[in-house]
Amino acid sequence: MKKIVLLFAFFVGLAEFAANAQTARTVYFHVMDYNSVPLAGANLQKKGTSLGATTDMYGNATISPVTSGDIIVVSYIGATTSEVTITSDNYYTVMLDIETGESFFIPLTEYEWNLFQNSSQELRQHIIMNKISFSSKQ
Repeated sequence: MKKIVLLFAFFVGLAEFAANAQTARTVYFHVMDYNSVPLAGANLQKKGTSLGATTDMYGNATISPVTSGDIIVVSYIGATTSEVTITSDNYYTVMLDIETGESFFIPLTEYEWNLFQNSSQELRQHIIMNKISFSSKQ
C-alpha cells in the first residue's frame, strides 16, 4: 500500500511539473516605423543569448525557440533599441520612431496578424490606432 501511495504522489508531482513547464515556441514579429513602413534589416535578438534574426524586406522575422518571459531586443540604425517581453502572444508588431528614437510594441492576435499582413498601409495604420486606443481605455 505504501508503494502505491508513493507511486501516486510521484505521478501527481510529475503531472504538475509538466503542466507548469513552459513550452518553447516560434514568435513572429513585424517591425515598422510610425508611418507603417516596414523596416527591412532590423535586428532581433533574444537577450543574453546569441539567438537572433533580421527582418526581411517586409519587416517580418521569426525567432525560435522562445518562452514566456524571454526578452527580445529589437534594434535598427537610427532608432532607439526596444525590448519586448514575450507573453502568451505569438505575434508582435514593433513600431520604432526613426526621428525621435522612441518605440513601443503591440501584441496581436493571430487574426489581427493575418489581417495586418494582407492589408494596405492605410488599413495597417487603422488597425494599429484602434489597438492603441482600445488598450488605453482598459
